[in-house]
Amino acid sequence: MCMEKFQLYRENAAKKLKFAEHSLRFTFPVVQDARLLLGVNENLLQALQNLVFSAVAYERLFRRVPPYIETFESQYKIFKEKVAARYNIDEKYIKMIERVLEISKKHKDSPVEFSKNSKFVICSGSYNIDALSVKEFEGLVSDAGMFFKIVNSIVSKNEHLFSE
Repeated sequence: MCMEKFQLYRENAAKKLKFAEHSLRFTFPVVQDARLLLGVNENLLQALQNLVFSAVAYERLFRRVPPYIETFESQYKIFKEKVAARYNIDEKYIKMIERVLEISKKHKDSPVEFSKNSKFVICSGSYNIDALSVKEFEGLVSDAGMFFKIVNSIVSKNEHLFSE
């Protein structure tokens, strides 16, 4: 069966979200290594990127958004300005995406990182500290699950048009 881009993105998002949730709920309690939180964040980031791609590709299919460059930055801007406004997507989901992006960027730019008391600590070059906890990631994963349901309900509205 040939799938539209938005359907492929949604499917990829579901896989990444499931993996992030599984890592947090089942693997972390066994391993007890706070560095695993970075893996959870990376899977969350990929899930959220795929959800943004799915929503924007869906809207583009119906010509409700202009042509765009195939980068996350370009599509995220369209998502925030057009898609989120059109479907009244709560600002908390935009903030969640930005927090996951921020964690990823801080991790990449960080000269020093370490685990302490089941938290993962990221230090910037000027030693600003960001301590990541399991509780924060439980909230992020939960919000990402709700965000998935919202995007899924948007892109599923006319799915019958794309069935064979």
